[in-house]
Amino acid sequence: MAGSSSTTRCLAAGAIGLAMTATLPAAAATAGGSGAEVEPTPPTARAAAFNAASFTAPDDGWAVGTIGELSGSGFDTLIEHWNGTAWELVPTPAIMYSNEYLTGVVAFGSDDAWAVGRQDRYGYSADLPMLFRWDGLKWSTVTAPGSAIPSAIGGSGPDDVWAVGRNVLQHFDGTAWISVTPPRADASLNSVTVLSPDDAWVGGTVPDRRSGYDRTAHPFLAHWDGTSWSRVGVPHPRTDARVASVSASSSSDVWAVGSAAASTTERGGTFALHFDGTRWHRVKSPNRGAENALSGIVTASATEAWAVGHRDGYTQAGSAVWRTLIERWDGTRWEVVASPNDSDLDNYLTSVAVGDGITWALGGDGGTLAERIDR
Repeated sequence: MAGSSSTTRCLAAGAIGLAMTATLPAAAATAGGSGAEVEPTPPTARAAAFNAASFTAPDDGWAVGTIGELSGSGFDTLIEHWNGTAWELVPTPAIMYSNEYLTGVVAFGSDDAWAVGRQDRYGYSADLPMLFRWDGLKWSTVTAPGSAIPSAIGGSGPDDVWAVGRNVLQHFDGTAWISVTPPRADASLNSVTVLSPDDAWVGGTVPDRRSGYDRTAHPFLAHWDGTSWSRVGVPHPRTDARVASVSASSSSDVWAVGSAAASTTERGGTFALHFDGTRWHRVKSPNRGAENALSGIVTASATEAWAVGHRDGYTQAGSAVWRTLIERWDGTRWEVVASPNDSDLDNYLTSVAVGDGITWALGGDGGTLAERIDR
């Protein structure tokens, strides 16, 4: 999994609020484990959220996302680094006259990491891509290959990096970025996992073209064999199903997760697919409440994978909000793991990563939210 990245979409760019100080109790633990605990992140006193994370060592992890501007109602890029002891804010390149959102990150070592996102310029209808690189000292902007906007990034090493998005496939060979024609032009590619230069997967959604189904979508998965990308058929309900994240530990152990509805009248539930080296299978995943979604996954081995997202719930005062959701695969089944909710605002998890002995789940609770499970 070196250089793999758990990436997700910016779920709360327009809705996150300031975190409240009240701490809410975690959901009751299940057989999935003893549960997650909140790890403090630097206080910001501003709306903020993590959208993606990548770890290379127990003392070297990155989380990227969005933070409210010091003045006004706009958003700036947010990058924090885990040094083995604490999360710390890291300066990001200054970009003027726009809202900026970071949605993906991948790291290969203490002196090499990439982050992607988009720039929403004031007064312009079209957004611009953002591409940042870490050199061990600072983050700097890099010219993106074209105007297409990547939302996720992953790679097997410094000379094999893929960035993906809506009708976006871009590859970095260690020297330059090039654009690659996607296998389907209307696919929104939400995640990428890269095992080697000739073995990678992308996951996302494609619109349902049937009459009357304009608001529904189907999962999309494609495989890179070193020469070309090819779409692969997967089992899914005909109503609505979406892949938010993909992750692989080997060529015969690939997971894709997201959300799906069993009927046109049902709200979404968790959705999990597994590739065994030959074909994709749908795997049952648990739900809590009426509405659930998985936003990120990381695969540690054939007997250990972690998925995160959100479910519907209520505050102690009875207000309807999102609550965090963590699930663990033990080689046989998925089980819910207890996870805290740190405020009376929406609490959700967007990204998950594993280090030596630690599983990290990151997202937002009005501010940034980092949860850890010591395995």
